Amino acid sequence: MKWNNIFNRETSKEKKEYSRPGDGSKAILYYLVAIYIGYMGYSILNNRLTGDDTLSYPVAILFTSVFAIGAAWIVWYATKLRKNASTAEIQGDTMEELHETVPENIQEETKNY
Repeated sequence: MKWNNIFNRETSKEKKEYSRPGDGSKAILYYLVAIYIGYMGYSILNNRLTGDDTLSYPVAILFTSVFAIGAAWIVWYATKLRKNASTAEIQGDTMEELHETVPENIQEETKNY
């Protein structure tokens, strides 16, 4: 990839994204991780607001924002993963269509399977 193509959006649109079986169930796990990370950020700020002076206010706000941004990014990624998995299921190729993409010499060998 050339350096000037990094910020070119046309090359990223041409990139075809593939999904694997099980990406939908991985997305659910990612959602649960995001909830836990968001809860950790909430508990840090909540402890500081209730009077726990282990962390100062700026440090508590910093950690809370880092955890909140991380949780938001994980939710975004899980949504993207789930969307790709659902479109792959809709566009699912039949075995005959997949068989047509295989070279002819392999088609003859696997014809009876």
